[in-house]
Amino acid sequence: MISEKLDLSEKDLQKKKEEVDRINQELLNVRREFSDLQSKFSNLQLEKEKSNERVGLLEKEIQNKEQEISRISQNLRSSEEKTTQLQSQLNNLQAEKTKIENERITPERHQHFLQEEKRLKSELEVEKNKKQDLINQLEEINSRE
Repeated sequence: MISEKLDLSEKDLQKKKEEVDRINQELLNVRREFSDLQSKFSNLQLEKEKSNERVGLLEKEIQNKEQEISRISQNLRSSEEKTTQLQSQLNNLQAEKTKIENERITPERHQHFLQEEKRLKSELEVEKNKKQDLINQLEEINSRE
């Protein structure tokens, strides 16, 4: 009887040992899985931080480009206004020149008008070139986007 009890106790002990080994193995597996998940979580956090930095840099770049476009647009508007003003002055001078030419004028007065017309044409050409440069810059910025 004692032998049977001992036999039963050994069996119980063996079962309990196997149960403990199984539980320890499961615990080890859970710990490994937990460690893997922590590592993946850390990697995701680093990736998120890098992405946030990239987004911040891209937003800053977009803001800078918008400011540059705004500045160039303002310069373009100013150039267009100056071109219009110079064209108007040139037209007025040409009209005045024609009126005076129809009347008798002195050679000195005629020379003065010719010089003034030449100066205004030159200014107009410079402003047209500036305007074209601004348009080219604006197109270049737009093509980069």
